[in-house]
Amino acid sequence: MPFFFVCTQSLRMSEPRFISRTISAGPLPCPPGILMMKIFVRLIAVALFIVFFDFALKNTDEVVLRLFWNAQAKTPLILLLLVFLVFGMIVGVLAMTGTVLRYRRELGRLRTEAKQVPGNTTPDRRQPPAVDALVEQVGL
Repeated sequence: MPFFFVCTQSLRMSEPRFISRTISAGPLPCPPGILMMKIFVRLIAVALFIVFFDFALKNTDEVVLRLFWNAQAKTPLILLLLVFLVFGMIVGVLAMTGTVLRYRRELGRLRTEAKQVPGNTTPDRRQPPAVDALVEQVGL
């Protein structure tokens, strides 16, 4: 089985995603259907790559980009498309940066407020609940 189809997902969310294992232990077990979904996603990615690569090969004609003050740039069309795609991605990331930072600050503020509340009995999410609490909850 190729290395990129090996399941690296943990069955529990509290475990780290990347686990160091010995070679003899083999890959982590996959839930049913995950392997087929990974193969499907890889096939879609390969098909999209082929389509976009063909698009790039068909658009190698030189075009003239007329800039300000009668400046001109002669470049292949696919290069211009790539430059403007990257430029748009950078502008999009920069536009989202303020919102993401604001949410991170608010999350940090709320976490510190939650720690300061004296009656806060929020369990630590990294630790599983005690066995006695589970037995009482089930009613055994």
